Amino acid sequence: MTDDELDERLAAARARTQIPSLHGAVVNVARSIAASSPRGGRRPRLILGLGLAGAAIALTAGTTTTAYYLGIPPFQSLPDGALRTTESIPLDYVTDDAIEIRCSIFLEFENVDAAEVATVDEAIATHDWADFGQDLYAAQGALPPTPRDSLNPQEEVSGAALEAVYDFAASSIPDLRLLGDGAASDPRLSTVATTCVPHGR
Repeated sequence: MTDDELDERLAAARARTQIPSLHGAVVNVARSIAASSPRGGRRPRLILGLGLAGAAIALTAGTTTTAYYLGIPPFQSLPDGALRTTESIPLDYVTDDAIEIRCSIFLEFENVDAAEVATVDEAIATHDWADFGQDLYAAQGALPPTPRDSLNPQEEVSGAALEAVYDFAASSIPDLRLLGDGAASDPRLSTVATTCVPHGR
């Protein structure tokens, strides 16, 4: 399959599954809750439950939750109960052997509510990420040559990026844990969804 064919299929999938009004409404409600609530306070779980119930009812009219998430960036499904940022963090850099890496990192959380994710989204949107990827790459020292057909960042850069985005999110979500740390009920950054594009695209 060529890149153009893949682009056409993704566009068709988005046209079938995207629900702009629902997505916009969920984001706007979450931001409104975040703006009107005391900083650092924990949201009642009831708010999240009602939001998800409303979304589930609306989605059954023409699509599934999985199809919905497959229709918006990063075009990946999401585990039950997890929430993902709609804003992404760019991980862009050029390697010493002139390979361009261009990726977007979306953060996925467990045991957090929509208002907290909206706070992280706002922080991502207003932060200057211009040198983020290049600085992370430079901090790793000498790395093995990058395969010329590679789209993905080197393992060392990916690991450093995970730690960096966790620290960034933890500044907005109190007591945030990383991956399997802490108790099962603790708020956590459970994973990141990373998408990368071919060089020159």
